[in-house]
Amino acid sequence: MELNLLPTHQHNQIIEWQRHKRHGIDRKYYLEKSDFNLARHLAEVMNIFYEITLQISTPGSARLSNIVVFIDQITEHLSTAISGTKYPPVLRNACQVGLKLTNKYYSLTDMSPLYRIAIGMLVS
Repeated sequence: MELNLLPTHQHNQIIEWQRHKRHGIDRKYYLEKSDFNLARHLAEVMNIFYEITLQISTPGSARLSNIVVFIDQITEHLSTAISGTKYPPVLRNACQVGLKLTNKYYSLTDMSPLYRIAIGMLVS
């Protein structure tokens, strides 16, 4: 399942609607095609978080060992978004912040006794 944005024809309708002065929208608040493209790219990047949230939210499926796999998937996904040229610089910068935060929490799991038990790294 994916996050869905408005269909493209609705984007065009919104842009056309804004052109009419009678609606009283200041020009600085107009949405342009680049705004819709950025929103589409953002939805692509954020989709993994949506999918993982659905998996974790399913009763009985949130195991600590799965969480580590999910963190690895998020890290790989954000790293790919950062290193590629598919996304605009503003979104790649946001992904860098997200990757730093992910790495911070991932490093905290290494210290957790529950994590060590789940992964089988507990030293007697």
